[in-house]
Amino acid sequence: MFENIDELIDVNLKLLYVSKSQFMMRINFKDKYGFNLKNSRAFAEILDNKGLVKLEKIKDLDVI
Repeated sequence: MFENIDELIDVNLKLLYVSKSQFMMRINFKDKYGFNLKNSRAFAEILDNKGLVKLEKIKDLDVI
C-alpha cells in the first residue's frame, strides 16, 4: 500500500514531535514532499498497530 512506509513514518513522527500539543488530526499527515497523504486512515492504523501512536476518535474524527 505504501511503498516508502519507513520514510512516511519518519516524516510524520517528526511533525507530531514538533507540534505544540503533541497531537494531530490524521488528515494532516504529509508525504515526503509536504502534500497531504492519501489514505491517511490506513496510515494512522499502521502507526497505531506498530505502537508508535495512540489513535483516538473525537466526534468521528481520528486524532493522533
